[in-house]
Amino acid sequence: MSLAFNLTRYALLTLVAVSLGAWSVRMWTSAHDRTSGDVLPADGLVVVNFHGAVRCNGCREIGKEAQAVVETDFGGDLKSGRMNWRVINFEAPANKHFIQDYGLTTSTLVLVRREHSRDVEWQRLDAVWDHLFDGPAMRSFLKQHITQLSSKTVAP
Repeated sequence: MSLAFNLTRYALLTLVAVSLGAWSVRMWTSAHDRTSGDVLPADGLVVVNFHGAVRCNGCREIGKEAQAVVETDFGGDLKSGRMNWRVINFEAPANKHFIQDYGLTTSTLVLVRREHSRDVEWQRLDAVWDHLFDGPAMRSFLKQHITQLSSKTVAP
């Protein structure tokens, strides 16, 4: 056999091996994602920063402001477990149910009041986009809505 034939054969075998390896990794990752989705706490108020796989500057800013409000203004509720902060990629395969659960169409914040592992009430705060890059207005908007729903929350 010629040298060119042997090189071609080894190149094709290498390509097949690499392709099978990549396919195996993709399948394992996909199966792992389906079984390891994010779970909301059983009780309390959950402030969820839902985002897609790619996060723009606006998405990051909303998340940063919301986390600051939750940690600063509701730190006692966080420590007691009465409130929780979550950041969830709703585009991950195991988290896609959140799209239907909360009517998600884009990155946003959702407040979820939970009792006994069930959603009792929730609010999608799409208007956070109206306050983008206006820190004081954003913080005021978030504090108002979190306080309103938090007042209905029973301690765990």
